[in-house]
Amino acid sequence: MAKKKRDAKSDNKVLASSLSLFAPSMNAFMRNLPTFIILLALPFLVTLSNYPNGMSDNNDIAIDTPVILGIIFSIAIVLVIYIILGALTTKLQLEAAKGNVVSLRQLWASTKSRIVTFGLLCIAIAALVTVGLIAFIIPGIIFIRRYVMAPYILLDNDDMTISEAMNKSAEMSKPYSGYIWGVIGLVILLSFTTVIPFTGPMLSFVLTSIYGIALPLRYLEIKNLGRGHSQRKTRKAIK
Repeated sequence: MAKKKRDAKSDNKVLASSLSLFAPSMNAFMRNLPTFIILLALPFLVTLSNYPNGMSDNNDIAIDTPVILGIIFSIAIVLVIYIILGALTTKLQLEAAKGNVVSLRQLWASTKSRIVTFGLLCIAIAALVTVGLIAFIIPGIIFIRRYVMAPYILLDNDDMTISEAMNKSAEMSKPYSGYIWGVIGLVILLSFTTVIPFTGPMLSFVLTSIYGIALPLRYLEIKNLGRGHSQRKTRKAIK
């Protein structure tokens, strides 16, 4: 009985605090700074263009069929671009968390075959979270925790399906929900710097981008703990 308690205690090993992940996240970000600059340039420009006036005051545009079709086409193009950038950025964050330095060419070669799957995964997660928040709020919040690591799991396993990545994320995050929410909470806290006059949006973008590698770092922590647990179970079975 005492031995079982010790094993259970070792399986629930304390992870690094959310704040302590800032330094390794920043170091990983800086090692891959040139590639991050290329991928984050467009989102950064969009952030600047939305401050202080995100919408035009021109209300004289006639809304007819060609305009509507043009808007739909533009939205589709923007969505495709953001899915591609999102997949590349997520993969770069994952590789940076592993200590690798990756060029844009290497990143594209290792990610291009998974972009469509990544996009469908993100749409599925966004739909679930949105419906959960609209319907009962709490389910949507739970879905955020359950599936927040799914994009990293999908891109970390070339043969994994969307449902498998989502199920794996739910399984891995459940015992460590507090540690997952700690990272999410700090990201939200850093984003609040956007209220600072003039420089706020730029500061918020930079800080959240630098800390963006904290989540794949957390994923790798939990993954390594799970691997250690499996090895202990195998050794017990052999004995």
